[in-house]
Amino acid sequence: MKTKQLLIVWIGILLFSCSDNAKTANNTQENLDVNSVVGNSKNLDPEAKGGNKCLLGYGSKLDELLTLDEVVSLTGFSKDIAEVDVEQTSKNPLFNYARYKFSNKRTEKIGSYNILTEVSDFVSVRNLDEMSMKQFDFEYKAITQEELDDLNQVTDDLIDGKIENSDVEDAVKQAENAGVNKENMKKTSGAITGLFKEVSEGYRNVEGLGDAARWNVVTNELAVISNGVKFDVQVEISKDTEKNKELAIKFAQLILKKCS
Repeated sequence: MKTKQLLIVWIGILLFSCSDNAKTANNTQENLDVNSVVGNSKNLDPEAKGGNKCLLGYGSKLDELLTLDEVVSLTGFSKDIAEVDVEQTSKNPLFNYARYKFSNKRTEKIGSYNILTEVSDFVSVRNLDEMSMKQFDFEYKAITQEELDDLNQVTDDLIDGKIENSDVEDAVKQAENAGVNKENMKKTSGAITGLFKEVSEGYRNVEGLGDAARWNVVTNELAVISNGVKFDVQVEISKDTEKNKELAIKFAQLILKKCS
């Protein structure tokens, strides 16, 4: 796999996960700086133009890009039970989000035991980022086994320091300081890879939305790109992925209308 962005994002998430798990044994260990690991979007995707300046302008105010009132209007949920979770202080808008959760007492069968569990309904907008169409087409598709094997190998090489990258080297050191050795990092990588592949196989093309759009039947997430800027809308209001998809498209249309 030759894309630098996917590799660096992957190793950043992996090491953050390792460090986070180790914090239970070392409460003084600081969180990994995932922003520094992932880096600047333009460096990771040199062809990203970010032409939709309107969308980029919402990077630190995603709760205005998709408002609580708009979510309530389209879902029909009560505003009185809404929980709003907003993060928009990161310098990199990729890590900001606006999430609206509703306790509607919906139940689903969770896990292999098929036990009915109460779950919350939610809608979120996140992952606003400059991105080229080439990168969008590459990332939002099913990963091949060859690409997966390459990813695993490069991840191992990054962890072992066989491929030089100062940000990753620093992240590895931080994870080791948290009590996670390199072999455990690799084991964690292998465990996550299966899920990574499963999610990648869930992408479906959506016509007539932005410059391009992909719906993921596994994560109930809609990725949309418009004039060099990408954002994701995630909807979990039903076990039926088609219902989630229909609503996600309506939210995306609202967003695009603000920045057409």
